[in-house]
Formats: sequence, C-alpha cells, structure tokens
Amino acid sequence: MNCLSLNARGIKGKGKSGWISGLRLSQGVDFLAIQESKTKDLSQRPISSCWGNSSFNCEFVNSDGIVGGGLISWWDPSCFRVSGVFKSKHVLIISGLLIHSAVHVNVANIHAPNDPSSRRASWYELLLYRRSLLGLWILLGDFNEVRSSDGRINSEFFSQNVIAFNDFIRDTELVEYNYSGLKYTYMSAKGDKMSKLDKSWCVKNL
Repeated sequence: MNCLSLNARGIKGKGKSGWISGLRLSQGVDFLAIQESKTKDLSQRPISSCWGNSSFNCEFVNSDGIVGGGLISWWDPSCFRVSGVFKSKHVLIISGLLIHSAVHVNVANIHAPNDPSSRRASWYELLLYRRSLLGLWILLGDFNEVRSSDGRINSEFFSQNVIAFNDFIRDTELVEYNYSGLKYTYMSAKGDKMSKLDKSWCVKNL
C-alpha cells in the first residue's frame, strides 16, 4: 500500500483539491492522509475532489474552524479493508487488512498540538494505542517536533520535548523512513524559519 501524508493548510483554497488529487494520482497513492483540513464542512464534493474519480472510503476529524486543525484519511477499498477507526482531536487511526497480502495494518494520521506540554501527552496517547492494537503500524503526519537541534532554524526548540519525543520513538520501536529532497519540510512565509516536522515511521508488532 502506497501512502501519502500532506499538511494541506486548508483544502478549500483555489486549486488546492485538484493539486492534491493530481499528486495522489501521479504517485499511485492508495492511502492519503491530510493534516490541517481547516474545515468542519466536509461535504462529499471537497472530499471526492481531493481524491479523484476512483472509488474511495474516508474518515475525518473535524477542525476547530478555519484557523487550523482537522484530519482526513482516504483509502482505496480494493486495497485496504477497514475493521476499526479510532479518533481523538489530534490522531486518526484506521485499522484494517491489506487485501492482497492479508496483513493487518494500523495507519495513524497525526497532527500534534502546538503546545509543547500537549505534544508530550500526545506521545503517551499514541503509545497506548500502539500497545493495544496488534499488527503492522504506519505513523505519518505533522508531528510538530524535531529529534535534534539541527531540525529547527530560528524557531522554538525545547530540549525536554526532544527527549520525550525520542523516548516515544524508542518505546514504540519505530523505524523512520529514509528521506530525499529538501532537508526541511516547513518554511515560514519570509523564509527565515525552517523545521523538519513532517515525518513517517513504521513498526511491526511481532
């Protein structure tokens, strides 16, 4: 199953849904995870526009409004058969079976809170899910955190949070995917602040 994670910073902007669906189609994506949908009105039209013309299923967590938040996960039902959905404000977990391999997978779409202490609470929440749901795990999204000081330029860096984040990665036995392209995944409008916040990991619970 080919997965794509994207912090869209709103899905209703001009041309945004077409850009997302084009990216999905060009990369052959079977599972699409969006963070910061910035909308409560998830009618069929914007949801289908982001995916494209082929069949899909989806689940979502509403945002607090236009300001931010909101998670949406889409998947191809011919590839992934869902057996359970688990939601909170910052986490959307889709649990099910990969049809062609009969492997059970839990895909967590994550948008961690901006508040440092709330982020630490999010790692504990995810750890509980990890311990209670068996199978292969894929965690992807905007973690709003870095693993070392070189992950941020001219932005807030909390060493206590870095320790907690790395402890969470160790405790959940996560393996981070290799990256190519640009070193940083976020840059401010002025270009003076950069961070590597968007990540993906996998783990197999044996």
